[in-house]
Amino acid sequence: MTAQPFSVDADPFPWPLEPLRPADCALVVIDMQRDFCGADGYVAQLGEDIAPLAACIPPTARCIAAARAAGMRVVFTRQGYRPDLADMPAWRRVKAARYGAIVGRPGPLGRVLVRGESGFQIVPELAPA
Repeated sequence: MTAQPFSVDADPFPWPLEPLRPADCALVVIDMQRDFCGADGYVAQLGEDIAPLAACIPPTARCIAAARAAGMRVVFTRQGYRPDLADMPAWRRVKAARYGAIVGRPGPLGRVLVRGESGFQIVPELAPA
């Protein structure tokens, strides 16, 4: 099945001016990491209510499925740093410390926001294909 170009009816004119093809588009899924929205992650360990974060997992999964079915790319981003934190900007370090979220400290899923740790991974329900 070849995906057809599409446009959206809008006022004063349809968007985009030239129809988009799904193959020319991407769905970007941002920071849906276990440490942020997993029941076993760092944010949950802090005692925060992750229900609002976790609530976006099912609709995001539906968006991913629809995008893939339409022939769109799905791109995942993750926030994370090298194990030595050398790539973490100074402003981020200060901001994290101010709010008590010390990047790189031990968490329930490994060191918080460190690449390669379990908490850095995308939640299983949204795992990249």
